[in-house]
Amino acid sequence: MVFSNNLLMGAASAGGYKIAQSCRFNDNDSPELSRTYTLSAPWTFSAWVKRGELTSENLILGASAGEIHFNANDTLEAETTSSTAVFRDPSAWYHIHVSNGGLYVNGVSHGAVTTTTLTNTKLFDDFDGYAAEVHLQTGTSAYTNFGETNDDGVWVPKSATAGDTYLKFADSANFGVNSGTGGAWTASGLATNDQVTDSPTNNFCTWNYLDKGPTALTLSNGNLGVSTGSGSRQAAKGTIGVSSGKWYWEMTKGAVQSGSVGVGSQETALVADGYVGNSATSWGYLTDGNKANNSTTAAYGATFTTSDVIGVALDMDAGSITFYKNNTSQGVAYTGLSGTVFPMEYTAASVENITDFGQLGYTYTPPTGFLALNTSNLPEL
Repeated sequence: MVFSNNLLMGAASAGGYKIAQSCRFNDNDSPELSRTYTLSAPWTFSAWVKRGELTSENLILGASAGEIHFNANDTLEAETTSSTAVFRDPSAWYHIHVSNGGLYVNGVSHGAVTTTTLTNTKLFDDFDGYAAEVHLQTGTSAYTNFGETNDDGVWVPKSATAGDTYLKFADSANFGVNSGTGGAWTASGLATNDQVTDSPTNNFCTWNYLDKGPTALTLSNGNLGVSTGSGSRQAAKGTIGVSSGKWYWEMTKGAVQSGSVGVGSQETALVADGYVGNSATSWGYLTDGNKANNSTTAAYGATFTTSDVIGVALDMDAGSITFYKNNTSQGVAYTGLSGTVFPMEYTAASVENITDFGQLGYTYTPPTGFLALNTSNLPEL
């Protein structure tokens, strides 16, 4: 089992402390958390984030050019201190810690910081991605109070004492519930389905911002939504590849335009009009009901269109793939799959398709023995 880019997985292999959920922020919805308050310096901020988009300023604490944000060059800036390192792994959970003790990411120092007084400063204003375990408190608290290195050498979360603000995102009807000593935050631009089980201690597959396109593919809603511009036909791959085990995910079709869903290898090229199944290393189910591999299509199952839910049951132990339309099996599409394959999707629609690798809860019950595509279900290396 591999992540498609590198092993900066945040806490994909966690210690004893578990985080059950996170909040998904989609910048097109103008999300934010706001509150009327003043927090005098020095202060400490700690949070786990998983990026949804790259090469764009993403605000974490403060307004544009404010206290903590990712820059458009993918460096991280806190109180005018900018890292030289870039953070470009959309499959990774990053632990960000800022205090007068410095700027730290996953327990590694990225420069000195001097905090200044915060007044009504917002959290995750138009941020794109996921956030979990958010702390904001007075005083200077060490980064080691919020995380630690586990036996595998991975930086993982640990339980920390709450200060002024501690957001766990446990209430999907009110993301601003504060388990700290300060007042509640007001959430806007968020919906109940923005509470997801993707977390720093159970990292789920999403569509890969670094393996999409090649031109006009748009990812949205925590990189679970896929759409294109008018007339454009593009594809994306998932962030987790598998070589064994039984796996299940669902894609809900957003519009009538053509598309396909299935799997492909790391080597499968994402070319314009490159539907899933147009190469020898990809296998797909098309909207016209055909199946495809190596640019050869054959009659397979029912057609599918707007609002249909397509389930993918990938059995890498048997080397087979079966597709479901609205919970009805279309039969085994292909056998003989081997090596490491990744989820793939192809679309020509400007209305997004939404894929659920398990973090949204599924529309239908997976076939017996098939698992969600997340790190908790992967075998230990």
